Amino acid sequence: MLSRAGSLAIAVALCLSLVTASVASRAEERGSVELEPVIEYWVLQHNSRTEIFTVGGTWGYRFGAFMPYAGGSVGFFGLHARGGVAFIPGDLEEPTFLIRLEARPQIFFNPCIEPAMLGAVGPGWRWPMESGDPGNPGTAFFLLGNFVGGAGWVHDNCGKSTEKKLVSAGIVGASITAGFDW
Repeated sequence: MLSRAGSLAIAVALCLSLVTASVASRAEERGSVELEPVIEYWVLQHNSRTEIFTVGGTWGYRFGAFMPYAGGSVGFFGLHARGGVAFIPGDLEEPTFLIRLEARPQIFFNPCIEPAMLGAVGPGWRWPMESGDPGNPGTAFFLLGNFVGGAGWVHDNCGKSTEKKLVSAGIVGASITAGFDW
């Protein structure tokens, strides 16, 4: 026999499952693929870092104007995980403003392996390219600027014969992102 606390815990878990399933069933599933041609990072008190041709993808669910998402990207000199939320107000069948706020844990490969924990904010604009089915908007093109900042652990003289240990440093950066969502 279950105790009263056990029965209550099961009832609460079932209620939460039903609410979550109900909310998720009303959400719009959305994905995106994007390209950041150049990401320039300025490492405070150290040499800068550059990543080129970073291709990423995200997947999430849109609830009203908000879309939480997760994904990743890879490019020359970097590997990123991404998670965040996009704010896309209004009808997705019309051109509209968008803004993304995301966490970007990543690893630089240039030529040393250097980890970083960065955050990004990206305001931009989204243009629909095709009409979708009712309740399922079609593909759109978007363009946004990303402003990145956070902490990283870098080598002072990476690649030199007297390679130094990793030291923590502040990192700021910027890029332009172009992509498609569907």
